[in-house]
Amino acid sequence: MTKAKDIDEYLENLNEKDKAALEKLRQIIKSAAPEAIETISYGMPAFRFHGMLVGFAAWKAHYGFYPWLQRQLLHLAMSLKDS
Repeated sequence: MTKAKDIDEYLENLNEKDKAALEKLRQIIKSAAPEAIETISYGMPAFRFHGMLVGFAAWKAHYGFYPWLQRQLLHLAMSLKDS
């Protein structure tokens, strides 16, 4: 996969199944952390909120979800709990 400049471009390079799955994850993250900023980090989609929040990626046989810092992960979990 070529390096994408943003999340939309990253998703456009995926097959429909993977694109749908990661778009759903993207929307969950956006609803839990609406102030987070989308970016590409380490070649994968990521979100920043007071530092790096999470990243995610499609691999050959699985998807990866990568929380960066515990405090951001706890904030995201609390946001999901309240929704």
